[in-house]
Amino acid sequence: MRHAIKFCLVAALLAIGATQADASMIGRFLKGDESRSGNGPMNGKPPKDGRGPPPANGTVNGTEGRPENHTEGGKPPKDGKIPNVTFSIDDASSMIKTAITPLLTATLLPNETKRYVIGYGHVGKEVKANLTINQTVAEAMLTGDLYRAAGCVDKELIKKSKAVFTAAQTTALVSFTQSIPCEVLSKYYKANKLASTASASDILAFFTGLIASADAARSESSEVTALRAAQVAYFSA
Repeated sequence: MRHAIKFCLVAALLAIGATQADASMIGRFLKGDESRSGNGPMNGKPPKDGRGPPPANGTVNGTEGRPENHTEGGKPPKDGKIPNVTFSIDDASSMIKTAITPLLTATLLPNETKRYVIGYGHVGKEVKANLTINQTVAEAMLTGDLYRAAGCVDKELIKKSKAVFTAAQTTALVSFTQSIPCEVLSKYYKANKLASTASASDILAFFTGLIASADAARSESSEVTALRAAQVAYFSA
């Protein structure tokens, strides 16, 4: 099954204009058991049920998927839903791409000696010194990272709290969670649980508190500051 999905993904990428080298590199980077996401030294492993490449149709359009099993059959569901959640991967991605300049050459993470970051905050064993990519690969990697972030948000927050989140709130949460390891969200929720009856103001306070807590240990750039402002504004829309 994995080989079939990888073949479909590569074929689709070639169909939308990616080169053979781009398609091969994307397939290698977006293996579900290797990829990581995050902007900075707080990166970590994605949730086990959030693994998988971006949709096999090779696009970042239209939407959501079911991160924990969306590789089955090659495409995410057309209704754009993951369990109990609807969100826009286009908007989650756009917030990041508008604010952040992608790294097309692997860069050593701050205070690290062996771990590198590339693209829009992608980290993993496959990201090594002197590695270079192009914009097509950077965007495909971001899409895969956002699907894994969606799996984390669904598992560690929405299912556990049973609170009602709007599509805008979920989209902003997914966009933000792309930049942190899933355990950061899990730990914050354990210390700041939301009731199933949480109001919109309660949920907004949770989100802004999560951002402040996760970013406190990091020296953020002006780009990340702008991104956080955009995510909060989108969350509140």
